[in-house]
Amino acid sequence: MRTLELIGLGFGRTWKIKGPVALIGLYNLLLALLVTAPVYNWFLAHLRRSRDTSQLLDGPAVRFLFELGGYDRTNVFSLVWTSFFWTAVGGFLVAVFLAAGLFAVSARPDARPQLQYFFASAARFFPRFLALGATVGAVALIIVLFLNVVLAAVSFRLSQNSNSDMLPIWLVLIQAAVSGAFILYLFLILDYSRVDIVVHPERTMLRALLNGFLLVSRRFVSVFGTALVFILLLTMLFGIYLVWRLAGSIAGTTAFLLTLVLQQVVVFSRYGLRAAMIGSEVGLHAAYIPAGPTSKSDSDAEIESELRSSRRRERLYARALRREAPPRANAVGALRRNLRVIRRRHRQL
Repeated sequence: MRTLELIGLGFGRTWKIKGPVALIGLYNLLLALLVTAPVYNWFLAHLRRSRDTSQLLDGPAVRFLFELGGYDRTNVFSLVWTSFFWTAVGGFLVAVFLAAGLFAVSARPDARPQLQYFFASAARFFPRFLALGATVGAVALIIVLFLNVVLAAVSFRLSQNSNSDMLPIWLVLIQAAVSGAFILYLFLILDYSRVDIVVHPERTMLRALLNGFLLVSRRFVSVFGTALVFILLLTMLFGIYLVWRLAGSIAGTTAFLLTLVLQQVVVFSRYGLRAAMIGSEVGLHAAYIPAGPTSKSDSDAEIESELRSSRRRERLYARALRREAPPRANAVGALRRNLRVIRRRHRQL
């Protein structure tokens, strides 16, 4: 399947699940507000007292940033870190829960009622998604650390034997690119393993991981090409916002409101792009890992069970109707009955 077809399929599936995508966007907006709530009043009070407040409209002021380092003789960063840590822990668990529902509705975008199916699937797949993410995360941490240690040693040797001032910078960029490629590779394995779990719920976590690894490794060009297109679209989205933000000051009311609206458009569009990427992954998974002859999804099993029960009911009704039906009223049947009656009376005489 071509990359453009997969991308179109992904956006088509996203359009069908607008409700869950908007719900995830609202949840993340609420989570961001929850992180900023403990320091909001302090920051507002400090903003009113600072002499550099007016300069913040044109960009961050170094003096104001230094003033933020203390809060009533207490390190304010401890307050920020505490609120961020506990919110991140709770937010991670809820994010895994919502991801399970998002993958499920992307695999079955026509399921109704959609939100009920979203939450039911999220509760059903949450334990396996959590275990899957922890497993792939641990493997990714080990591999990336080992890879960076090796690359750092190689870069150090090459830098020692070279007189070029640009060589260390190029080596650092190459190291970052290689690490990023491996992280993306493992992330895609995690994604396709999640797709395999929601499409084939009867499969174990290890089987889903193996299928995800084989699909990403064998269809390397299609998988990475689709992912890179969505990464490029996301980069362009943030680039548009960055250009708007750096183009001028937001001191005016109109410019400030437009910037605020653009921020929310970027945030919600980011979740839409993520949902479209999942939809494309579902399409690619269906193209290269079809269901086997003995592997059936829950929906297929439910449909076949209903058909069997309906056929059974039809046979029972037919038997009951045959037992309760009156005798045939045709001429041959009436003649036979009359002959039997005549013979019976003749014997009695």
